[in-house]
Amino acid sequence: MNRSSVSLCVGLALLLGACASPHFAAMALQPQIDGPYATSLSKTDVRQIIELSYTREDIRKPVYRTYATSPNQADIDSGRPKNTGDPVTGFKVRRYKGSWIIIKDSVYQTEVIITS
Repeated sequence: MNRSSVSLCVGLALLLGACASPHFAAMALQPQIDGPYATSLSKTDVRQIIELSYTREDIRKPVYRTYATSPNQADIDSGRPKNTGDPVTGFKVRRYKGSWIIIKDSVYQTEVIITS
């Protein structure tokens, strides 16, 4: 291999590594956002909430639904449910001093029930 081929391979490997990182994935995915305060959540809020899920091994990925219960609190659903019985994670988040945090003891595992 010549020097330019090696440089190309290294550059491509770095790019692919960056694309596989949780941070990149968090920015690429856009969950369903609803609830009475859905319009109060900014893109930055949603990104911070998604990134929180990547800090916990007990939370399935990706976040697929954010239900804003107030301007500073939301219920989150995460995982990859496709069929009834598939495992998912639920948890609650709150804005605390300008940053989003997972509410203590709010993370739970359950199975999805698909009705339609």
